[in-house]
Amino acid sequence: MSVRPPGGWLGWSAAFAALLLIAFVPATGLLTLALVFALALGSRWLPAEDRGWLVRMAVAGWALRVLFGMVFYAAVVAQGMPDVLGPDGQAYTHRGWYLANLARGGSAFQVPNLREQSFQGHLEMVRYYRETWPDWHEYQLGAFTVLMGASYVLFGYDPILFRAINAACGVLTALLGFLVAKSLAGSQAGRMTMLFLTWLPSLFVFSTTNLRDAASIGMGMALLWSLVRFAATRRPVYLLVTAAAIASGNALREFYSAILLAVTMFALFVAWPARLRHKVVYAAAALWMLALLPQARPAVIRLQRTARLEILNPTRLFSSHVGYVNSPGVNYRILPDVAYKALTEITLTPRQWAAAMARGVLHVLFEPALTVRGLRAALMGALTGVTGFALALAVCAAVWLWRGGVPAQVAPLLGYLGVFLALLAISEGNAGTVFRHRDILMPAVAPLAAAGWIHLRRLRGEQP
Repeated sequence: MSVRPPGGWLGWSAAFAALLLIAFVPATGLLTLALVFALALGSRWLPAEDRGWLVRMAVAGWALRVLFGMVFYAAVVAQGMPDVLGPDGQAYTHRGWYLANLARGGSAFQVPNLREQSFQGHLEMVRYYRETWPDWHEYQLGAFTVLMGASYVLFGYDPILFRAINAACGVLTALLGFLVAKSLAGSQAGRMTMLFLTWLPSLFVFSTTNLRDAASIGMGMALLWSLVRFAATRRPVYLLVTAAAIASGNALREFYSAILLAVTMFALFVAWPARLRHKVVYAAAALWMLALLPQARPAVIRLQRTARLEILNPTRLFSSHVGYVNSPGVNYRILPDVAYKALTEITLTPRQWAAAMARGVLHVLFEPALTVRGLRAALMGALTGVTGFALALAVCAAVWLWRGGVPAQVAPLLGYLGVFLALLAISEGNAGTVFRHRDILMPAVAPLAAAGWIHLRRLRGEQP
């Protein structure tokens, strides 16, 4: 079976560009070549009537992301200035290089480019870790950083590689979003979703950095796609994809996998063709049996500890980033000041809970659009203010679908949107972080919003 680059001249151009990249940045060039062949094979499973458009959109989305990332690196990062688009990405790069030095058995003090701000504190970091392997669970370590270190061992320092990998994650998220939206409201909804997820400014920018966000969002979309397909077909193979997405999410961020698991349980509970009372009884019995398993005991104890220290303590729950000040005025508080000054656990009234949640949701949807801090914040806030509009359309879509009986495919999207919106509202007290983490909502927002548009247009067309 022959494999041809997709999209005619566009595909051949991408393959030629990959060969050129191999000469200058070998790791990124090999990744590009692998992506060309992956798209050539994967495009066979895309709908025939949309295949050409999707391939062109995917290639353009990835290529422009990589080009943006290369220009930003050459003009900003390589010149010794901080990576203002993804500051945490510098920490992952730095720690990944440290792990690569240890794996190669060379000097732990060696750096590839002292001019980059990522490596300017290298001496202090080596002393902090005492030239030994750090704990996997330490801050800004984990699978993502280890993967960076492994790539540096194999290919040397390639500053573009993980920006290109994140760009691929961003495009894959958009492709899966197309498939989800098409299953809800047809090809037009799918194309709207593809456009939204490919070119939304915040998603575009953050998928050109060394942050973990693009990969995390991709895992969320993979989970939603697999659950939507399972709800539509009842084929167990899609549950394997669900399990893989949860496991990958756990490797990226431990808390993320717990949330994906909760969304999965909700979706399967809704999609299960049984009476509600039977569902409740069987689910309770399954959870009780699981809790008694010796293998599950450590996880149960950990969940109990987390619930006691984090969920049942409002001061901790509502002040995730309060006190962590990047610059003056970037934090917000959703509880009365007295709550953050309390030395012991406090009790909130239902009214205080509701007010705190409302303030948190407002910040999640519009920060920093409602609190302008300089021209850059104002522009970025205005560009991503579309989030609130898209969420409103998502609600319209859900309500309209409900009128005819909500299909089981909608359950994963509503569960995902509800869980993450509530979590971000009560835990992200830092304006810069919530601005970035807002994109976590997009895998559920975009398909629902596109379906909302299509259903509202159909409704308008049916009216005399």
